[in-house]
Amino acid sequence: MTDTTVQSAPGPTGVGPVTLVVVADIALVRVSVASLMTDAAGMDVVATVAPDDLPAFLARNPDSLPDAVLLGLTSDSSHSTVKQVASAVRSTHPAPALLVIGPRRNGLARALLEHGPERVAFLLDSNVRDAETLAHVTRTVLRGVSAFDPEIVAGVNGGAPDDGLGRLTPREHQVLEALARGLTNAAIADELGITVKSVEANVTKVFRKLELRDGAKYDRRVLAALAFHV
Repeated sequence: MTDTTVQSAPGPTGVGPVTLVVVADIALVRVSVASLMTDAAGMDVVATVAPDDLPAFLARNPDSLPDAVLLGLTSDSSHSTVKQVASAVRSTHPAPALLVIGPRRNGLARALLEHGPERVAFLLDSNVRDAETLAHVTRTVLRGVSAFDPEIVAGVNGGAPDDGLGRLTPREHQVLEALARGLTNAAIADELGITVKSVEANVTKVFRKLELRDGAKYDRRVLAALAFHV
């Protein structure tokens, strides 16, 4: 059943608060995640619902769809829950962004990607330390990119998780920190007093050391920022 529904019209991305619907199998998880996101700047939790109730909730509110749906998974959550929520979200027009927080389990990320890689995120619950990390990722995904936890990406890419941050030089770490704040290469160059070409070279080295492979499904700048934040 729907736990809470607050009448609040979601504003367009970048204007007003980001409206969220929190989804989870377990009521306590829904309440906990909703409370966490309510504390984040610029976030407005308008409802908490169970996965089975999400399609009906979205159908009842076609003119006030949320900007994003945030799915909280537990160790008992199934792949079918991810697929069910992703299908419900993708069936609406315009489709909200979809963020998933959960444990590292084989197939969960792939289940999410079955419904398309656009505007989706998968973060490991063990790596999400505060509400602002979630808020940052939410705003990033709303800009049209995918954002996956580096450990998830390593699994999807067939690699093993590696502490690439520990292998960065001081300059590479400076560049990554600025990148994680959303600065462009030109802005990073101005801030650090180096050339744009030098920034580009350092960004390439950061990608390589963090083992972030190039691909159409993922934005490596977002993944690198996630590696820094989490």
